[in-house]
Amino acid sequence: MTYARSTTPLGLLGQLEALERIKSAAAAAQVAVATTFADAADNERVPPPCHRTPPRAMSIGAEVALATLASPHAGEQRVLLSRRLRDDLPLTLAALRRGELTEPRAFAVAREVAHLDPAQRRQVDDDVAPRLAGLGDVRLRRVVRRSCLTVAAEAEAPALHTCPRRSPGDHASSR
Repeated sequence: MTYARSTTPLGLLGQLEALERIKSAAAAAQVAVATTFADAADNERVPPPCHRTPPRAMSIGAEVALATLASPHAGEQRVLLSRRLRDDLPLTLAALRRGELTEPRAFAVAREVAHLDPAQRRQVDDDVAPRLAGLGDVRLRRVVRRSCLTVAAEAEAPALHTCPRRSPGDHASSR
């Protein structure tokens, strides 16, 4: 079975690029479907405790894993990272949808911002999204980490300025 429509090297490269963009768009669609499924499953009526079913939250990732031919852990990660992309990283998700970013790179961004709160994640997204296209894996992680550090430092700065300070004449006595 052959898929190549062109036989010239330039035409073949063009086809590879188009297919990669299609894969990214499909990955963005999977993010939407996985999050919609997880939300619906979270809201589903849980059977009474007499049934021997695992807690619903644990089985959502397993069900996604079955649908995506992945391990249960990978299914849980897909749900977690997909929700983070949808809720906190809309610009990164849009870049994935446009084919400017691969799924592994979009998920790498979602992993790198895990330690930030949702508002800080959106700040990082605003900062890095315009620069993500064309970055390699290592460079992408560096850019995202640098932005995370900057955002976290800016969040800590006001706290540092509100600490009570002693005046020069105030000295603690050890007597």
